Amino acid sequence: MNMKNCIISLITLTLLSSFSFSQEKWDLQQCVDQAIKNNLQVKQAELQTELNEENYNQFRAAALPSISANGSHVYNYGQTIDRYTNQFANQRVQSDNVSLSGNMNLFNGLQNYNRQQQGKMDYMASKYDTEKMKNDISLNVISAYLEVIFSMENITVVTSQLNTTQQQLDRTIKLVNAGSAPKGNQLDLEAQVARESLNLINAENRLSMAKLNLSQLMLVDSKSFDIVVPSSSLPLETMDGYNPDVVYNSAITGQPDIKAAEMRVKSAHKGISLARSGYSPNLNLFGSISSGYSGLAQEAAGNPVYTGMQTIGTTASGEPVLTPSFDIPTQVIPFGKQLDRNFNQTIGLQLQIPIFSQFANKINVNKAKINKSNAEIGLERTKQQLRQTIERSYNDANAAFKSYNATQKSLEALQEAFKYSEQRFNVGMINSVEFNQTKNQLNQAQSQLIQSKFDYIFKVKILDFYLGKPLNF
Repeated sequence: MNMKNCIISLITLTLLSSFSFSQEKWDLQQCVDQAIKNNLQVKQAELQTELNEENYNQFRAAALPSISANGSHVYNYGQTIDRYTNQFANQRVQSDNVSLSGNMNLFNGLQNYNRQQQGKMDYMASKYDTEKMKNDISLNVISAYLEVIFSMENITVVTSQLNTTQQQLDRTIKLVNAGSAPKGNQLDLEAQVARESLNLINAENRLSMAKLNLSQLMLVDSKSFDIVVPSSSLPLETMDGYNPDVVYNSAITGQPDIKAAEMRVKSAHKGISLARSGYSPNLNLFGSISSGYSGLAQEAAGNPVYTGMQTIGTTASGEPVLTPSFDIPTQVIPFGKQLDRNFNQTIGLQLQIPIFSQFANKINVNKAKINKSNAEIGLERTKQQLRQTIERSYNDANAAFKSYNATQKSLEALQEAFKYSEQRFNVGMINSVEFNQTKNQLNQAQSQLIQSKFDYIFKVKILDFYLGKPLNF
């Protein structure tokens, strides 16, 4: 083995060892899970789903009664009328008030129910939107994962091609040195080695880019992981197990984008009922209990004390009319006694009947109907896009399968042709130019076979995805 062979072998071993040591191995499912876990758009979609869930919970809670407690402690300065004694006061007056009130809607045209149901549909639609986003990421990861595998196999093929050419060059050099072959054959093979060495470098670069693309989808360091290479066999020998109508009928009941569109139609339908409830009367039950304390509230604190006679008027003859005068000692009524005396209870019904709302209800109903029509069109568009995607995927998979079979047959023929050309070249019946032409055709067929194989695998995986099969190998 000469120096060039040593260099090629060293490059190959270094490349293989870089994929085998000091790196974590990820299978397809792990890559998909990691990409979904780290994707920021998915995180935002999940947060939006949580918001819609809280909106739904809020609409459900709206049917419950509302109860509130209030309390106040007030000092009043200057002239005022005390709310509990109805007396004027000019000095500082302390007052306290406590109350408990409640309100409950008894009927509002089923607004609460329709708003609840609409909130539930919106919440479910956002959940399906998140699932659709996760599915799209999964398909992107599968494509990137297969690109890495393809790049690995392509390096193996290109390395084998280079080794074969290098071996032929080594043999030719010996023949040239012995005078049995022209120098031109050696030069042509050296040029072929240079071209195939460049192909190897390009293949290595493609692998690096493929790993970078996959790592960016997963949001991990491209140097910290490697993938588990699955079986290289094709998933099916024929396309007989697939039919566009069967795939579509399976997908129409299971794809989250279809379910999300259906939920939006149901939400829009509830929106019409919600808008129509604006025409209905609104009946509320309300009630409260309250009490309070005033610093002006007084009560007798002992027996009356006689203070003498007091003139209260005069007779017709001008004589004064006298009456005894008494002082009654007082004190502020205690806090607890005032709360008991001022205790108040209220209960009532409030009925509100809409008579004229400036056509707001009519406009709201019309807008809700437009939203429903728009949602129905959106559902049909989603179904139409799904059918078109499945039909394209089926045709692409079928074409890729045919391309794979044709390339495989072409490769088998070219392999035989190359063996024959190699034998003729070795005995000097053809020159190096003709030999390299046959070898380049073989190299191209080998690369095309790998490309068509993985193209077919990916196209079939798309059909499997719409059939609800697990996304694995």
